Amino acid sequence: MKKGFIRAGILMLVFILAVIFFSILTGRKNADMTVDMGRATLPRVYFEIEGYQANALVGYTEKMDLTAMRDTLTPLDANGNVSIRVQKFDEQVNSFAYKI
Repeated sequence: MKKGFIRAGILMLVFILAVIFFSILTGRKNADMTVDMGRATLPRVYFEIEGYQANALVGYTEKMDLTAMRDTLTPLDANGNVSIRVQKFDEQVNSFAYKI
């Protein structure tokens, strides 16, 4: 029984040393690649459904691929209307257009 505790202790020590060794070995060459992103400048549009915001659409400066927009369904109210909310990010919106 005493031999079992000694073997378990040695195994635990070897495991801890291996974890420390591999973390030092793998972490040595990796530089921190994170960069803080700037504040959003293009508006974000939400569809408002019964008080909840859904289907957030972000602004794009280039033509967008239509397949990225096809996977969203926006339910309408009983009258067939939909409400939108524009998050401006402290910017001024000069115009707004939509196409169905």
